Formats: sequence, structure tokens, C-alpha cells
Amino acid sequence: MLRIYGNLLTVFILVSFFIACSDDSTSSNNDSNEPPTLEMRQIPIPGGLTNSTNVHAQMVVAQITVANSFTGYSAFFTPISGTSNNGVYEWTSAGLNIKMVTDESSDYYTWDIYLSGNYGGVSVNNWLYMSAESFKDGSDGSWTIYDPLTQGVLYQWNWWTGVEDIYNVNMEFTGGEIEIVSYPDESGSIDIYSDSMLDWTANWTSGGSGNWMDYDSEGNLADSGSW
Repeated sequence: MLRIYGNLLTVFILVSFFIACSDDSTSSNNDSNEPPTLEMRQIPIPGGLTNSTNVHAQMVVAQITVANSFTGYSAFFTPISGTSNNGVYEWTSAGLNIKMVTDESSDYYTWDIYLSGNYGGVSVNNWLYMSAESFKDGSDGSWTIYDPLTQGVLYQWNWWTGVEDIYNVNMEFTGGEIEIVSYPDESGSIDIYSDSMLDWTANWTSGGSGNWMDYDSEGNLADSGSW
């Protein structure tokens, strides 16, 4: 579980670096088209769950809070300037060139962010840093961050809205995966995987009560309880 938090922290730091690079930036565009906005829902937390002193309930709250914090990064797909050149937005900051390419189909939007320059000590040239796609109504979508060294996927967030407005979130990162299901009445469930094996799971009601199950490294139930 601690390793999963560590991997999430790595992603958090990489994204935060991009925030710093986006400050005091200058734009090099010449048209005046508003870019599409990436919309991501917050996962509601029942008051009874937030106020619980049970360590497992607090773990659920912590995981949902981390998940919700990443929804704020959807703002990265909105450039500092509302201008574009055929859907391409470019700006610079601290020697780093940032380019965002947007596209639109009949049903969804796409975003790709490329970086050139020195990114956290790594020299990059037109490196695909982030990409996203979303249905226009915001019901389904995905958001991906790439590794500057391997060019592989570092972190991916997927969300979709099922029948009866059941909201699903899947977060995948190196060595781990988190799945959260949120129901309209604010009840829900969370499954945490380590190296593709179920590590910990919990369910909670709209009133904030719930139960949890902990698994060992071989996938066997090791402990369980309720709050």
C-alpha cells in the first residue's frame, strides 16, 4: 500500500512541475478560438465517512481525496491564452516550449500536450507529455501522463458513467491500480491492486458505514472488518 502511495506521489510531483512551468508564460498564437474544456467529476464523500475515526474509513477518504485532487489537473488542458492556430496552442516558460494540439469529432474532444526543452533535468524534444479525450457531455473519458525517459505510460485515469448515473473511475500507474465506483446516493466501493493482484477493498453506504477486506501477497484474504 505504501508503494502505491509512493508511485502516486511521483506522478503528483511531475504534474506539479508542469504547473510551475506554466506560470508567467508567453503565448505565440494569432487566432481567437476558445479551446474545448476537459470536464471531470468529483467523487462525493458521505459526511458520515468523512467524520469517522476508523482507520479504514480514513483510508477510503484519503484515497478518494487523492483521486479528486487529480481532477483539478484537467485545467492543464486549457492553455493560458484563448488563442490558437488551427487548434494548436503554443507558449513558453522558463526555457520550456509547450504545445497543445486539440481536435474535435462529432462526439468527443482530444488534447495532446508536447514539451521541448529541459523538463526536470531531462532534455526533451517534442515529447508527448499528456493526452486526453472526452465525450462532449463529459460522461466518459481518459487522461494519460507519459514517462520522459521511457516514453511509456506513467499514469492513466479513465472515467465513465454507467446506467443510473453510476460513476466509475480507474487509475492505473506503475505497479498499481485503483478502481472506485460511486453511486448517486454517495455510497460506493474501492478496489486497490498491487502488481495486478487485489490488495485491499472497501465498500461504504450513503450514511458512511462500511466494511473492508485486506489481502496478502498471494491474493488470499488476510483480514477484514467493518466500521
